[in-house]
Amino acid sequence: LTNPELDPAVVAGGEDGIRDHPSTRMKALGTADGGSEAGWATVRIDGKDWGRVLSVGRLGGRVIACFCHEHALILYVYLSNDEEGGDESVLTYY
Repeated sequence: LTNPELDPAVVAGGEDGIRDHPSTRMKALGTADGGSEAGWATVRIDGKDWGRVLSVGRLGGRVIACFCHEHALILYVYLSNDEEGGDESVLTYY
């Protein structure tokens, strides 16, 4: 995962805004190859809450979610093709 360089014309505060931006500060903590966990953010996801999120959306069983305890949430999102005879596609989020 690589964060793109921020554009001073888009970020509020220009160069100063980029220097103080959370993305820039997190990149400075980590290593260039992403091997250090110091530059990564972590998020805790409760399985019950995630189940509620999936049940509210109109996905119709089109998402498979797999939890790797204390490591990752992997999502397989199946996309239908409206064309007759078209294959379905799948996006994988890790």
